[in-house]
Amino acid sequence: MPAEGAVAQAYRGPLGRKQVWWRRNRVRSNSIGEVAVWLNGVPSTEPAAQQTAALVAEGYALFLLGPLWLAERNLPMQLAGTDCVNGRLCDVVNVWLSPGLGLVETDRLAVFIDRADHITRRIRFTLEGFEGTRGAVAEVDMFAHARRFGVLWPMRSYEHLVHPLSLPVHDWHVTGLDVNRGYSANDIRGPEFTGAAATPAISVAAAAPDQRSRSERARLPQSR
Repeated sequence: MPAEGAVAQAYRGPLGRKQVWWRRNRVRSNSIGEVAVWLNGVPSTEPAAQQTAALVAEGYALFLLGPLWLAERNLPMQLAGTDCVNGRLCDVVNVWLSPGLGLVETDRLAVFIDRADHITRRIRFTLEGFEGTRGAVAEVDMFAHARRFGVLWPMRSYEHLVHPLSLPVHDWHVTGLDVNRGYSANDIRGPEFTGAAATPAISVAAAAPDQRSRSERARLPQSR
C-alpha cells in the first residue's frame, strides 16, 4: 500500500511459513517505521529477524516501484554523471535516503535512468539496515518491463552484491499482479492475509501481454 508506506509479505519454504508487516510513517518523515514478523504463526521479537524483515520489505517495494516509492519524501538528490547499464546510456542520480531502508537512519541510493526512454534500469544501494550487511553495496537491475494498470513494471529483477565482494544474490520474476483489490491495512497486518488480501494475485500469464521491446528481451541475462 504505497500511499501508506506499507508492505506485507508471505513466504513459504522448507522451514515453513514467514509473514512480514512493514510500514514507513509517511506523516512523520523522521520516523523509521514499524515491523512485525511471524514464523509459522508465532511472533518473533529477535532483533536480527526484525532488522532483516524491514530491510527486505522496503527494499523489495523500492525495486518494484522504483522512483514511485521515493515520491513525496523530499529527499536530497544530485546528478552524478552517466553510466552504461546493459548497453543503455543512463543518467545517474544520487539519493540520500533518510530514514534508510528498514530500521536505519540513512542509506545511499544511486538511481540509473535511461536517457532515451526515462525508464529506471538499475538501483544501487547501501545495506545499513542489518548488522551483518553494514558497509555492503548491492545493485538491482530491472528487465522485461510491462505496462499494466497504467504503470510500467519491471517483471524481472536481478540483484547482485558489488561490495565488498561480487556475488549474485536474487533473480526473481513477477508471476502475479493486480491492483486496487479493496483490502485494508488490517487485512495485511498478519499473522496471515485476510479478507480481500487472502486470494492470490491474478496470474500475469492470464492477463494482457506485456509491452517490452524485442531489443529489451534480447538483453536479459541468463536466469540463475
